[in-house]
Amino acid sequence: MEFVVLGKRIIAIEEKIDSITKSGICLQSSESNLKRAKVICVNVDLIKDILVGEIILYEEHSAIKFRLEDKDYIILEYDDILTKIKE
Repeated sequence: MEFVVLGKRIIAIEEKIDSITKSGICLQSSESNLKRAKVICVNVDLIKDILVGEIILYEEHSAIKFRLEDKDYIILEYDDILTKIKE
């Protein structure tokens, strides 16, 4: 299956973490709204600084979640992405 993203949006798969310390250590907490995801599709005509395969951070409430063929995905507006993580 192939996605075609419209507008300044990305499609990603959520990775399970709950919070990150200033030094980058991931801590598990049920109170955090900060989420991490791996980008699987991006509109490269409109978004130049986020690439497929990169890891991003976003706030949970900003994502649209959907399930397709037994896989969970999220759609995010470009402006809702807080940062990307270089590993």
